[in-house]
Amino acid sequence: MVEGLSAGERRKRIRSIAEGMRHQSIPPQEAHHMCVTMHHGHWLGGQKCKGDQALCAQCLRTGTRVEETATHVHHDCATAKAVWELVAGHWHRATGEELDLSSPLQTIAGLRKPPATGCESATAAWKAREPAWRLLHSVTLLQLYRARCRSHAAYHGKEGSSPKKADARAVLTQVRRRMQDRLEFEHRKAVNAEGIAGRRGARALFHTQWVNTGVATMRKQGPRLHIFTRPREEAGGAPVEGTLLIRTGAALVRSTARQGPAAGWSVTVHEVQGDGSEKLHLKASGAVPTRSTHGARAPPQAPTRQTEQAAHQAAAAAALVYDRQKTRGGQCRVLITTSSDTAYRNI
Repeated sequence: MVEGLSAGERRKRIRSIAEGMRHQSIPPQEAHHMCVTMHHGHWLGGQKCKGDQALCAQCLRTGTRVEETATHVHHDCATAKAVWELVAGHWHRATGEELDLSSPLQTIAGLRKPPATGCESATAAWKAREPAWRLLHSVTLLQLYRARCRSHAAYHGKEGSSPKKADARAVLTQVRRRMQDRLEFEHRKAVNAEGIAGRRGARALFHTQWVNTGVATMRKQGPRLHIFTRPREEAGGAPVEGTLLIRTGAALVRSTARQGPAAGWSVTVHEVQGDGSEKLHLKASGAVPTRSTHGARAPPQAPTRQTEQAAHQAAAAAALVYDRQKTRGGQCRVLITTSSDTAYRNI
């Protein structure tokens, strides 16, 4: 990971790896495993094991004799490559960021390349994804090693049985479960930090790093992991004649010294004509009812305060109400569009 670097570059690279290993989003078990992995402290390889015990059991099942090292288990093995391909695909669909799986610098050390454009907004979004990536990377590393241990124990056992939960899909299932547990932990930590410790902005930071990045969504029951959900099918083809196109919009005016915040929603409905043009059918707009501004007049499901996401949710709710009215007879086709990814996923 430091080959070909100068003395100053080596120190900078090692410092970056060490800082990543101490990231606060990495759980204790995963952090310990990552430290052992980076120092090659696992009991494997030709220096610590003899005979076939020093070889990769997963590769031995395919007739390939490869010495088992920390790099092989977490990067070079066919199982590791399959797992990282799945993880990278889900990560790209959820966040839009592509991972470089060719180097162990990313798969083992967890160092992502910053955006090449140097744009401030792109850099800020890249930094906001760091907690989620550190958690996903450390959890994947540990689950890969546990799958290796199950495969090794099954191959070298007395009966030589087939390993359980050692393939790529099984590893990904374990990663998803562990990620959901830690996501709920991070949410509880943010709620307690703001409600008990009085640290303002803790829940907003949680939304910035986990919800706005596309990694998770907020439900009534709490945060739900979104990164491993199946991609939704997009509506194909151009809208046919008679289709109602419902477009939603939202706006937020932030508070000032003299006036509090205000949020509003808008909905426009256009009907597709025979020549492909659109004819305005309906316009609607309104204020977002919240508990902080409307008090007892707010509906039971109203959000607590005025936010841009609350405005998007109110617009989507109004669009769904109109959609239910028009499609009740089953003779009208309706297409709803929203500019909020979170509102789209919640729908």
